[in-house]
Amino acid sequence: MDNAYGSPGDLGLAIYFQNPGLQTDRIQVREDGVAVDQIVLSAVKYATTAPGANKNDSTIVPKT
Repeated sequence: MDNAYGSPGDLGLAIYFQNPGLQTDRIQVREDGVAVDQIVLSAVKYATTAPGANKNDSTIVPKT
């Protein structure tokens, strides 16, 4: 849930792909100490809610 610095419930911008089909996403972390432990792309199931808590979460979403 892309709301680390926003108000609770605020979501990041929606991602739209120009063409349908297989996509490749490049994730690059910055040098400011930010850590990414899981990225979930979901068109429906997690579009408005995160799969787990915003802090101290241990939820692992299985590959489908």
